[in-house]
Amino acid sequence: MNLQELAQNGGQPTATSILPRIVALLERTPGMTRKDLAKAIDQEWLEAGGPPVDEELLLGRVKKALSMLKQQGTTENFQAHRWRLVPESGIAQNEPPSLFENGTNALPIEDESDEPADEPPTESVIGTGDQAVYAFYLPSYKELAASKREARWPMKIGLTTKSVAKRLDYIRTGLPEEPVIAVEFKVDDAATLEKAFHSILTLRGQQYDGAPGTEWYTTCANELVAIHKFIFGP
Repeated sequence: MNLQELAQNGGQPTATSILPRIVALLERTPGMTRKDLAKAIDQEWLEAGGPPVDEELLLGRVKKALSMLKQQGTTENFQAHRWRLVPESGIAQNEPPSLFENGTNALPIEDESDEPADEPPTESVIGTGDQAVYAFYLPSYKELAASKREARWPMKIGLTTKSVAKRLDYIRTGLPEEPVIAVEFKVDDAATLEKAFHSILTLRGQQYDGAPGTEWYTTCANELVAIHKFIFGP
């Protein structure tokens, strides 16, 4: 289904349904970022009569669609976070794309279910609030620490104003293995608490640069809970 049909039938934009829209947008404006594409698709979706879509969810589906197109040889990431059509892809400037679900250039059909992937396990949830600061790790880091009899291992400390599961669902595709949420702190001001964790761990010399992405620290759930208690009290 295209965006208009999905909107009329009460569905949501999927990675497969937005593939032709991404191609059309990049034909008109090469060099768009994922956020640019998500914003343009969101506007088209609303104009087609569809209900508002979660920003992170749509951005994740744009990322997945771009990955599918890149694997197929249609798009390329030619600058920092910017995308364009590959000249050899054979898509003419003024011709509608005909490479998706039929023909020799067909892409694999994804699962179009709106259900999120299985949620990573959460070992501990502390506090109440609409926002959250979370710490997750990769199992291999914990296993390596255990083999060295170390009590700390690399964890990423981030925040979200929505659900931690949705946030992890967005970033987990870039990780080499399934993450485990060590601890989740429910708060009303996640940005301030996250900054406090980062600052204290950085002062302790525990920032870790060897993991994918940023905001990684060599720590453990017990240490983070202790910092939380120091800030908020028992």
